[in-house]
Amino acid sequence: FCQYLHSVREGMSLCMSSARERAAQVKARREPCILKCHAGFSNVAVPIIMDNEYYGSVIAGTGILLEKPHPDELGQIIGRLQGLGLDPAKLEQYYHKIPLFTQADLDRLQDIVQLVVNEMVSFYNRIQEMKQQLKEQERILRQLYQFHGIVGRSKAIQEIFQILDKVIETDATVLIQGESGTGKELIAKAIHYNSKRKSQ
Repeated sequence: FCQYLHSVREGMSLCMSSARERAAQVKARREPCILKCHAGFSNVAVPIIMDNEYYGSVIAGTGILLEKPHPDELGQIIGRLQGLGLDPAKLEQYYHKIPLFTQADLDRLQDIVQLVVNEMVSFYNRIQEMKQQLKEQERILRQLYQFHGIVGRSKAIQEIFQILDKVIETDATVLIQGESGTGKELIAKAIHYNSKRKSQ
């Protein structure tokens, strides 16, 4: 039924408008609910709430009837959709093929959708935790390899610090030369962790 309705632009537009209305209802309720679309189909809607903020909703069950429609109601729906240029006989034919769900079926579907939303929220929270951990690791590395962590007060080391201050602001490739044990790796890490490329 829905596929046939979506075969015309106006039908798709009507469904999208109805979906926006249901999303607004879910946002207002902020809890799982069963809603009906413009064609009288039952939909399970579960809000996505993270950190007490509404992010959207998952709506499932397009093309499900909770109860057999009254003939008058069916006539009204077909009459309303007939204005879209769709064949009334086909609308009625497709309408009678729509599966009938019991309340228990809808409750089960709602439980499944809630599980999906819970997984989404859990995944989001895990990503946030990982971002925080990454920020903390970057902070520790920056502290570890700050210039003041390099010991030296001689004129030569002060000149190196001045050069490092200039180098970290550019994307230039740097060649560090020196004898073994003179701190080449320390200088390289100091450049990296104080430059714009520290997250690469």
